[in-house]
Amino acid sequence: MKTTYLTTMFAILVLAFNGAASAGPSNELPIGGRTIAGPAISESEIGVSYAIQIGNSFTPKNICTTVVNLGNGLLQLGGLRPTAEASGTTIAPGETKALCDFDIVSVTVKCLDGTKCKYNWRIDQVVLNPN
Repeated sequence: MKTTYLTTMFAILVLAFNGAASAGPSNELPIGGRTIAGPAISESEIGVSYAIQIGNSFTPKNICTTVVNLGNGLLQLGGLRPTAEASGTTIAPGETKALCDFDIVSVTVKCLDGTKCKYNWRIDQVVLNPN
């Protein structure tokens, strides 16, 4: 069980960082083989959250979300499960991060500070047993 868990987490990290590292010189994320939402460039004002619905309480998804911060504000990336909030992270200006989690129904990106937040995002579904 522990080996399966570690193998799965390694596969998720490879997928996440492969997607994050493949952002081109214009910081545009390409469409991946398992992309289910995006890529898109979004903007928001300070204190505003941008929500991306990817499932519902009956069909949560295992996903990796990649965000490239194109603006000058700090971003907060998080997810929502049917019963609780999922893990989250902050993304500084000029930084690219991927966040992977299980049983997610929506992803949120919130502009924490700066003059206006601008970011490129993509969501990829994680398939644990692709055979």
